[in-house]
Amino acid sequence: MRKFILCFICLFTVISISGCIEAVDSLTVYSDGSCLESKSLAVSPIIPGSFDHDEIKAFEKDGYEVRFFSKKDKTDIFITKRFPSLEEYSSFVSSADRMYSGKVKCEISELNLFFLKRIKIRETVAAAEASRIPAGIGDSVFSEKRTITMPYEIISSNADSISGYTALWNIDSSRRANGYVREVVCQYVNYVLIVIAAAVAGAVLLMLQKRRR
Repeated sequence: MRKFILCFICLFTVISISGCIEAVDSLTVYSDGSCLESKSLAVSPIIPGSFDHDEIKAFEKDGYEVRFFSKKDKTDIFITKRFPSLEEYSSFVSSADRMYSGKVKCEISELNLFFLKRIKIRETVAAAEASRIPAGIGDSVFSEKRTITMPYEIISSNADSISGYTALWNIDSSRRANGYVREVVCQYVNYVLIVIAAAVAGAVLLMLQKRRR
């Protein structure tokens, strides 16, 4: 992982002169409790020798799938990993060395009731180490976004924007330098079960009243 970071530092230095990098770090949570972490990097322009494919593919040692798509004016890199549960994701994220951000502490809380499900994800990102973000690499050169897509309606979040079930954070140089918190809460209410339960309860009460008479 550290080789991977050094590789991108070299890439940042070269591209700061004539190009840019667009990075999107995404987490998709599914209703069955599993989740998918994915990272995409759009590097433009392609600069021969600016990075080593083997260095990036070293990410596979942590169980990620790495794919490259080279075009005339840019290279797209996709890195993905599926986790069977949010708890496993949280444990991995909190102990792994991240690509270009600081140390991440991920906290997961889940509430599962008969008619109510609620999931809360809180990620505290420490300030990035100075060696990871070289001097002179500004927001015009390195664009970074973070998205979290929840399985249910988002009811609370400190995201910069929310679209449907997806919360989006724009990670600028200030956030990378000082650290920040990502938090999102989603909720699912099964109104059908509530209506059925209320109907059953009402029927039982009526029966009890009739028996008392």
